Amino acid sequence: TSPRVITISGILSGDEPIATITPSNYTAGNLVLAGDIAENYQKFAVTPKDGATWSIDSDGKLKTSTTFSQTNYATTQELVDAIKNATGDINVVITTTLSENDLEKIANALMSTQANVTIDLSGTTMAALSASMFANRRKLVKIILPQTLTSIGDSAFQNCPALTAVMIPAGVTKIGKNAFVNCTNLSSVAFETATGWKCATATIDVSNATVNASNLKTSGNAWSQQGLQRQ
Repeated sequence: TSPRVITISGILSGDEPIATITPSNYTAGNLVLAGDIAENYQKFAVTPKDGATWSIDSDGKLKTSTTFSQTNYATTQELVDAIKNATGDINVVITTTLSENDLEKIANALMSTQANVTIDLSGTTMAALSASMFANRRKLVKIILPQTLTSIGDSAFQNCPALTAVMIPAGVTKIGKNAFVNCTNLSSVAFETATGWKCATATIDVSNATVNASNLKTSGNAWSQQGLQRQ
């Protein structure tokens, strides 16, 4: 039986995940989403099966990965060591708000690992992401930001070439200078709140996720040079 494919039109709104998919065929590489995928694929969850974690990649296809949950490790250092020694695709799930020092330790583990890493911060109550926190993390493929987030610091994700798509939570009011510059494969930056944004004093349109990504990742672009603010 061919897997069912959901065709999406436009940018879907609502808290993530907006829907959970239970595939008829759990096979990595099977297409489950079509249409406007880039702006939406991170908004879907996939029902786990047989203890394995499944998700949807930027092409709308199923993929499986290993989850490293903070709750399974006695200390941050144990989690850091596990990330460093990992291979394949991994999801690092942070369920409590860490100190800046502990989050930096986890971010630094991405400098040493051979794995392709998703960082899920959605379970935290983090309000601000510090400057350069994930800069130059070449193995960072996805970041899931918490709904409590209000600001993204300067150069927070600068030079993360594996990062392809980001969803900016509704509560964010500031994106710092060069936050996503030189993220060469970034193709989608979608804003849950798409009104009231400015670059310096000029009102800007952030309704197109593809255009947003191009502007934010390009060195010398006004958006990347000056950062964005929402009133």
